[in-house]
Amino acid sequence: MDAAGIVREYGYLALAVGTFFEGEVIMSVGGWAARGGYLKLAYVMAAGAAGTVASDQVCFWTGRLFGARVLRRYEKLKGGVDRVLGLFDRYRDLVVLGFQFVPGSCTVVPFSLGLSTMPSLRFVLLDLVSAALWTSVFATGGYLFGAAMQVFVRDMHRFDAWIVAALVALVLLASYLRRRIIAAPDRGSDESPVP
Repeated sequence: MDAAGIVREYGYLALAVGTFFEGEVIMSVGGWAARGGYLKLAYVMAAGAAGTVASDQVCFWTGRLFGARVLRRYEKLKGGVDRVLGLFDRYRDLVVLGFQFVPGSCTVVPFSLGLSTMPSLRFVLLDLVSAALWTSVFATGGYLFGAAMQVFVRDMHRFDAWIVAALVALVLLASYLRRRIIAAPDRGSDESPVP
């Protein structure tokens, strides 16, 4: 199976899984693939929204069911959680509708909201709206970027599948490396600085 066949066969699954862990780049790549005719833009958005909502729900329910225990174990999270809860007290639903668009907030915000008084059904409904907006923006952005690039580079469609496959591989590698770095023990506090 060639690269185009792989994108057509596994593209939607890759988008759902990718947006569970990572976000903007995956959706933009999905939009690019839709522009190339390998995927359908509406399905790209649906797959991205599914992965995004699944990730948000895992974080929300982790906060709701195990939040106090997690905060006791990872005290560094408390500052971020307190900031989110402060924003939630002031802006309520806008926090849920807007957090997808703030890089780095897609884990701490739903986790924090799980600790809040927000009813779970309200979070689910607002999260669905937020994910639909977010995936629409980034998938359409990727689609339009691909169309604009085609104006400048003739016959670019011959390389679309390889470009999409390479971008997906890079995003997955970056996500893996980032998680490895985050999981690494903090050695900075034990070591004295080198003169």
